Amino acid sequence: PADWYSGAARHARERREIFARSWQFAAHESAIAAPGDYVAATIAGYPALVLRDAAGTLRAFHNVCRHRAGPLVADASGRCEGALVCRYHGWKYALDGRLVSPRDFGPAADFDARDHGLFTLQAESWRGLVFVAIEPCAPLADLLQPVADRLGAADWSGLALGAVRTHLLRCNWKPYVENYLEGYHVPTLHPALDAD
Repeated sequence: PADWYSGAARHARERREIFARSWQFAAHESAIAAPGDYVAATIAGYPALVLRDAAGTLRAFHNVCRHRAGPLVADASGRCEGALVCRYHGWKYALDGRLVSPRDFGPAADFDARDHGLFTLQAESWRGLVFVAIEPCAPLADLLQPVADRLGAADWSGLALGAVRTHLLRCNWKPYVENYLEGYHVPTLHPALDAD
């Protein structure tokens, strides 16, 4: 139906029910190779942060502080030395997401820092490509098994990231995806791709 291609309410539902509940590409492993390396992106409309912790484990969190939801990192990628520090009020989190220091908070009977760690997201790597899921999903390898069967031994983990390009489209996602699911337009818009 035509109304599926417009409307904020439908978009919010699709964001929550489709994109937040499926694996989304976040980065190449080379962008987060060392402890403290991170990438930040908006995934399914949610601010996300993917990093290597002190032990080299891949982790993902909502890129918001538990105090007042200020951003932990603002850049698309970078390096944090040993901790994530909220840019708004300075709360400090270990790279595994634990709250280490709520700045200027003294002892309080009803406050336990262990209850205020970062909200975690699922993160998994597959052949050098890092994916994130906002909501719990089946293992990434299970989803990609048919692709793995076709690719054989192909692996991109030894490659290094050369460049990142982003372009925002002011359109509903469905026509954009549908464009890539049909080849009817190829002879007229991309004649070189259609040449023998």
